[in-house]
Amino acid sequence: MASIYKNSQAKEELMHLYDEKLKSLEINYTNIDVPTSFGRTRVVQTGNVNGKKIVMFHGYNAGSPITLEAVKNLIKDYCFYVVETVGQATKSEEFTINIKDDSFALWADEVLEKLEIERANVIGISYGAFIVEKLMTHKPERIEKCVLVVPSGIVNGNIWESTKKLTFPLIRYKITKQEKHLKSFLNAFAPVENDHLYRMLSTIMKGVKLDTRIPKLLKPQ
Repeated sequence: MASIYKNSQAKEELMHLYDEKLKSLEINYTNIDVPTSFGRTRVVQTGNVNGKKIVMFHGYNAGSPITLEAVKNLIKDYCFYVVETVGQATKSEEFTINIKDDSFALWADEVLEKLEIERANVIGISYGAFIVEKLMTHKPERIEKCVLVVPSGIVNGNIWESTKKLTFPLIRYKITKQEKHLKSFLNAFAPVENDHLYRMLSTIMKGVKLDTRIPKLLKPQ
């Protein structure tokens, strides 16, 4: 299986940033490695074990630490499970899943089955929302309730705005390798004052073989 990382240093740096952020949250958590047909899947569980279970699917390459940071103040009331997407810069296996068929739905269903969660309350963020959409259309009985945050696969954004803020700076960076163009690109995703997120995204851009496949919009059934 080919690595998603361009070199071992990039992987090491990203895993260090992962551990750094998770430690900074100062929360108790449990790492669960779930075996699936698509590879080992890391799930980070935290919060009130007696509270309502909420399963979270993170944004593209985001992983558990950044995802849990957004709900840190809720862990005393809820039990969170963050499922780390395989094939992304997380602690799950580096197996790249087919986005055109039901593979993501089958993978997510397997994870929930192994976690013994029959009907899930789910939060899907960006790319994670696309995974939830796949699961909902494939096996709707798996979902009790769901929240989709800036979801992929439902509507396209403004083409000109994305070209101006993302495509042009990225092309300039790839041609010139000048840091200012990379910063211009990353500013669309991370505020300059968020040093950790900026360092993580910068390392991903430089050290990960990015999956440029774009989720297609869902069609009415």
